[in-house]
Amino acid sequence: MSSLFYKEVIKIIYYLNSNIRYLRKKYNYSLQDLATKLDLKLSTLKNLENGQSGTSLQVVILLRDIFKISIDNLIFKDLSKERS
Repeated sequence: MSSLFYKEVIKIIYYLNSNIRYLRKKYNYSLQDLATKLDLKLSTLKNLENGQSGTSLQVVILLRDIFKISIDNLIFKDLSKERS
């Protein structure tokens, strides 16, 4: 696989992790609140937000539904830099 592919994957993971944290705070969810909504352990969500673990497509779809956002925006944009 090319290094360009890996760079894109790293960027997607970064955006997903940082966007989860950004959206959770924007919607005033505690880590425990969001972990419960996603049916995840608190430690799993912490690791996800900190970039120490990945997640399943099922969790990405739940995030889309909870935050009413497209998956494209969730994984391809830095939402913290978007205008509200």
